[in-house]
Amino acid sequence: MAEAVAIPARRGDLERRVEELRFLIFGRSLPAVLFALLGWRVFLNLLAQVRALPVHAGIGDVFAGTVVISERGPKLEPPPVMPPALATWASTLQLSGLKPETAQLARQFLSRATQLHPQVRDQMAYRITSDVVAQISPPPPPGVPPEYVLAAVLAERHRRELMRLRPAQPAGPQPPAYPGPVALPVAPATAPPVQPETGGFTPPG
Repeated sequence: MAEAVAIPARRGDLERRVEELRFLIFGRSLPAVLFALLGWRVFLNLLAQVRALPVHAGIGDVFAGTVVISERGPKLEPPPVMPPALATWASTLQLSGLKPETAQLARQFLSRATQLHPQVRDQMAYRITSDVVAQISPPPPPGVPPEYVLAAVLAERHRRELMRLRPAQPAGPQPPAYPGPVALPVAPATAPPVQPETGGFTPPG
């Protein structure tokens, strides 16, 4: 008998909970339900836009409409330093035949040379330096380490690129040209009039 009584009690409790849930869903007015659904949709869309923004963009930028989408590019390493012993040789180089991909490969090698195994670093330095020397002239002095040759070539290439992009300095104002000394006209010297000798006698008029 106890089990027969417990089953209807559980069934009644389940029906009561279903009625409560039905009231929560359908008991409100239809405009209120639609407004709640629309609000959740707007909130989710705004959350998705904020997550897709760059890290430096803030919420205020989203509402102000001042967000600028910037694409992150690879960070370029600074150009190598010119070895002082090779500065004179580098200033005489003909770099027109140096391919951009070869220069980029040499730059990447120098930036990561310390991370490579010594044997691998020496092999790559010899191979890349051979490619670079074949595209430039005159050849480097004998006995120079390959890393120094690459550093000198890249530093000189960077210097010339900066000189090419730098605007030409306008010529300064020229000093006004003053005319030479002008000879002033000199009046010819005239002799004073000669009075006739009258011997102290003045004839009557």
